[in-house]
Amino acid sequence: GCYKSLLKKNSYASNVNRITDHAISRKKEIDPDILIMGTSLAYEGISVRLLNEKLVTVNLKAQSIAIPGAELLVQQMALEKALVHFKNVKYIIHVNEPETPWTVGAMVSLPTLAMASSFNQLRAIEKFKEDEYAIGLPEISYILIKLWAYRHDIADFILGPEKRIKDIGR
Repeated sequence: GCYKSLLKKNSYASNVNRITDHAISRKKEIDPDILIMGTSLAYEGISVRLLNEKLVTVNLKAQSIAIPGAELLVQQMALEKALVHFKNVKYIIHVNEPETPWTVGAMVSLPTLAMASSFNQLRAIEKFKEDEYAIGLPEISYILIKLWAYRHDIADFILGPEKRIKDIGR
């Protein structure tokens, strides 16, 4: 938890935390009736501000929890995390990219491990098993010991602290 605020900007783990935490932190302003989930197509392609301006006429509010590069498993975990906080959700819009072959698969990629380990670790392991991913001790260890998930990020911080400190200062 203490390293969470120092994560490399736009790393997979950082994006998961930043996007879900931002949406939840804005609950007082936008307690959504509609949640938008998906990957970069939804994240970059839908302006929540413009959508909410249009939805005023029908008395609805939308919020996005779309995460660039997220496989379906990570998208579902983000949805589960958000629904705990957003009790008024009536509609879930899933913007899917059907032509992208990596949206679901049997082998776990490192970005997916990094993103999944940003959520509840035991739920992440359970979710990998539910979705029939081939996970073993290395993947389970990776998820349980978040430090491993952040190893490249921490190495960058140690090897080039001046750039990271500058980013943190902004």
